[in-house]
Amino acid sequence: MIEVRLLGPVSVVVDGSERDVGRSSERALLALLALRAGTVVSTARLVDDLWGEQLPDDPGNALQTRVSKLRRALAAAGAVGVVVTRSPGYVLDLEPARVDALRAIDLVELARRAEPDRAEALHTEALGLWRGEPLAEFTGEAWAGPEQARLAELRLTAVEERARLRLAAGRDAEVLAEVEPLVAAHPLRERLRAHQMTALYRAGRQAEALAVYADLRRALDDELGLDPSPELEALHDAVLRRHPDLDPPAVARPRPYAPLPARLTAVLGRGEELERVAQLCRDRRLVTLTGPGGAGKTTLATEAARTVADRFPDGVVLVELAGVEDPARVPAAVVDALRLAGDAAVDPAERLVGALRGSRLLLVVDNCEHVVDACAGLLERLLTGCPSVHVLASSREALAVPGEVQLPVRPLPVPPVGAAPDELAANDAVRLFAERAWAASPAFVLDDSTLGPVAEICRRLDGLPLALELAAARVAVLPVDRIAERLSDRFALLTAGPRTAAARHRTLQATLDWSHTLLDDEERVLFRRLAVFRGSWTLEEAEAACAGDPVPAGAVLDVLGRLVARSLVVDAHGNDGRFRMLETVRAYAARRLDEAGERPAFARRHAEAVLAVAEAAAPLLRGRDQHTALARLRAERDNVDAALAWALDHVADAPDVALRLVGALGWWWYFGRHDEGRRVVDAVLGAVEGVVGGAGTGGSPAARAVAHQAASLVWRPGACVVHPSARCAQEAAVSLAAAEEAGAVGPATYARILLAVEGVTGTDPAGAEELLTAAEQALHRAGDEWGLALTTFVRAEIGFRTGSVPLAEAERLAVRAAESFAGLGDRWGHSAVLGHHGTAVRVSGRPAEAVPLIERSARLATELGLLLTLQWMQAELAYCALLLGDRDRALERCAEAEDTARRLGAGPGAEFAALVRGIDARRRGDLAGARSVLTEAVEHLAAAGIGGLAAALAVQLGHVLELSGELTAADRTHHRALALGTASCGRWPRSGCSTRTTSSGSR
Repeated sequence: MIEVRLLGPVSVVVDGSERDVGRSSERALLALLALRAGTVVSTARLVDDLWGEQLPDDPGNALQTRVSKLRRALAAAGAVGVVVTRSPGYVLDLEPARVDALRAIDLVELARRAEPDRAEALHTEALGLWRGEPLAEFTGEAWAGPEQARLAELRLTAVEERARLRLAAGRDAEVLAEVEPLVAAHPLRERLRAHQMTALYRAGRQAEALAVYADLRRALDDELGLDPSPELEALHDAVLRRHPDLDPPAVARPRPYAPLPARLTAVLGRGEELERVAQLCRDRRLVTLTGPGGAGKTTLATEAARTVADRFPDGVVLVELAGVEDPARVPAAVVDALRLAGDAAVDPAERLVGALRGSRLLLVVDNCEHVVDACAGLLERLLTGCPSVHVLASSREALAVPGEVQLPVRPLPVPPVGAAPDELAANDAVRLFAERAWAASPAFVLDDSTLGPVAEICRRLDGLPLALELAAARVAVLPVDRIAERLSDRFALLTAGPRTAAARHRTLQATLDWSHTLLDDEERVLFRRLAVFRGSWTLEEAEAACAGDPVPAGAVLDVLGRLVARSLVVDAHGNDGRFRMLETVRAYAARRLDEAGERPAFARRHAEAVLAVAEAAAPLLRGRDQHTALARLRAERDNVDAALAWALDHVADAPDVALRLVGALGWWWYFGRHDEGRRVVDAVLGAVEGVVGGAGTGGSPAARAVAHQAASLVWRPGACVVHPSARCAQEAAVSLAAAEEAGAVGPATYARILLAVEGVTGTDPAGAEELLTAAEQALHRAGDEWGLALTTFVRAEIGFRTGSVPLAEAERLAVRAAESFAGLGDRWGHSAVLGHHGTAVRVSGRPAEAVPLIERSARLATELGLLLTLQWMQAELAYCALLLGDRDRALERCAEAEDTARRLGAGPGAEFAALVRGIDARRRGDLAGARSVLTEAVEHLAAAGIGGLAAALAVQLGHVLELSGELTAADRTHHRALALGTASCGRWPRSGCSTRTTSSGSR
């Protein structure tokens, strides 16, 4: 496919790659034909436009010569046969939509007839076609002036129309940020001024809005002798009078986070508490609901949050910590609940602070008690760094964070003995029991025959909501008087327990004991064995982990269904076929598992079941089913943590379980959880080595192969598989040796690929080629398309970094790798290859050709939420814009990269943007500003170990010091840049998954 670009430097795009076209004279002819693509332009018109009054001796022959040169230039770029001779002149044989300027005109025209949402998208698409000033190299040519004016007017019109649509949608801040610089450039343009006034007024800046009008009125009078239009005068009057028509529309602000889970039953007896909690959530930053398990803390917290949701424009997010056993996992659990991007090796707490700073959000953090210290530390950090975030927590003990308001959640009031029937029926505990009993058995009626026993049950259970609900569920099989009798027997047993235990704990234990006695033998066995699961599980996992005498695998479905019917097991958040236990119920089941002496056997069975799930998902992560496999492993997070904990405790007797489990999870960690992967992999490998006295030979060769391969993945610098590292190379070499010993072809193949990445350093190109060739042969035999795409990616990167193959060949490899990943539906691989390809093109001195590649990588990263990749691509685009002379776009892209880095919570994208800002400041003569920006960025990067980018910035800092006359400091800085660059390995400074930068072209 061939396209012509005029909205910036004149060029052609052939099959997605931008190509330069000949000399300026040929580009002028191309532009004239492109502006009328598909239409014949007469010879006379072309001669007149190209030469004006300065005609050559033979105009017809001169034009024919220029057409011939243009055709040769286009053919060299891959655009053959597009300039056609057709009487009475020539035609560019392309659809108008293949010329960006004509497409922009069509898009703006379509937008004028479209619905608002579609219209805004069309205007945005049209404005996105501009890459710089149209026809800038022909400024001063008679034919170019009118075209430049027409296109400039088109662009301003699109901006104005889009601003009008965004104002109508309540997006005032975006409008203000866009129109203010345009107003400075076009001070007499009334529509821009009107949009600026409206946006300022809605931002509460009435005085500034009025000042905009006054400034325009003076300018119109001074320069044109005119007054503002009647429309603008009317707007001025409306601003003065604060007319309600200027108020922003009632547009719902989109919330990026998942809503609170819908409640399926009524909340009874908590009216006053709900109002109290809701008011505290509005007024205070941290509210903690304390009380015993089963008191209803979760219900009260979620319902109160639902009540105040409209007060938090950025949403309400529920964070469930019941399945989180490792305190170190608390920040990651909050990251998961917020659905933040997970592709960066960044401290999760830093990511949270960066992502939530400025958000008006309510976090509902449930079940903090078992990780209370970790919760307290994280929440204090969030509340300190994010002044508009509020937290509503539930815990069996206070968090003890400064500013915390504690609100005890007490049991429901129970009816007094001897109360009248009306008083009994109105009691909150009785109403809760009756409502849940009717749900279990619609034949149940609260009348004179049942009021007394129900009141007795409520008193015996101290009004604890969980206990009442469990008791009410038994109405399906027992009348209420029989339930009351059973409770009496059970409480008699428990009153002999420790007097120091809280009464509410004894009562809840009695309720659970009583529920347990109603189960048959099969139900009791499966009930306790299910306690090995953390979070949720599937039927297949229950069969694998819990089946066994007296519950064979074929009976698990039936018995599990009976446990669901008895409310001891519940559906896990929807109809996805997963089950879970309430945490209090699971803790009770765990005690029963210990009492039965079954924990050792079934904890191992659980770990092996999780291992089977992980090993089944592992190959799917490298192919068409990647998205499904990632979702499955996310659902298994809590079970994975429990299995890993068991495996670490049993490396002496079951080293293969630990090694195989981390091996199966290697790519999962690589795709977004590097810190966690590094911690766990190192813990497992260290534990195995410790068991065998440091010899490093614990476990089978096959298990060691995949575990060390996981280490080679998670320790990749910059979280990118094609970045070399001595540690990663060592792990890959160990993996390869173990795989060959075990005869494990698949692991050996991927170990060779990971080891071949060291070829990027240029130290052993022959060795890298030998490894890749062997890997390719095995991958072809196995039909592994994903592995072949990865191998091609590594070859391309080696070519880019070392020059081992011509640049054009390396680019062809990159294109092939990107197409392979795209064909497999793997947007991660597609984005990564595009980013590396774009960087290579930019480094080769072709920033204009690099832009579309990098933009495509950024779009894919945005779709996937890969913020680490996105910040690098945005910074790369800023650098390209700077090299292309588009300062405004460069600074816009810098701001985007810095904003993404803030959302990520950390990451060197902001420092990469600092390179652009530093160069820009130096060019403007602001040496002090350049020095400040570059010095801070160099120190941050050096401290973070990102030597390549630090070297590039240090080079720029050295230039600034030279210009400042500080030659000694400049010499010292340049030597430091050399040391940083040398230490980073490779020909280019290396600084992130998809991006590297040099100082080339920036002086």
